[in-house]
Amino acid sequence: MFPVQFSQLQEFAMTIDWNDLVARFNNQTLAKEEWTHAAHLVTALWHILKYDNVECALCYLKPRIILRNYTVGTKNTDTGGYHETITVFWLQQVYAFVKRRSSRDFNVLVGELLDEASFFEKEYILGFYPRETLRTPRARGMYITP
Repeated sequence: MFPVQFSQLQEFAMTIDWNDLVARFNNQTLAKEEWTHAAHLVTALWHILKYDNVECALCYLKPRIILRNYTVGTKNTDTGGYHETITVFWLQQVYAFVKRRSSRDFNVLVGELLDEASFFEKEYILGFYPRETLRTPRARGMYITP
């Protein structure tokens, strides 16, 4: 689990081999406790760089998340597991982040992504969606625009 303080997160993140983490996510061997918010964002970054747009990245990322949840015993239901709106939202945020940068080097961008303090604020997404909307089965099952 990642530390709560952003500065601690940055220090902790420097100890992780992010290429290995993404590879283990893609081949369904990533441990449940490693699937943190930072891991979600870095995995989204990898998919954006590989497929160059949100739609294609989502086509590959979504089934991998659903299968990964199943593999580690997390049920994908109306109240838990895969969440379409949150996944698409973060893919869009990471895509916009990438488009603002000149580098397309995964390791460089991981460092810059992990420096985006606002992405790690617990309430960040609530600046775009009411909490009640995100808790609905509709938002979990299909993308709802902000």
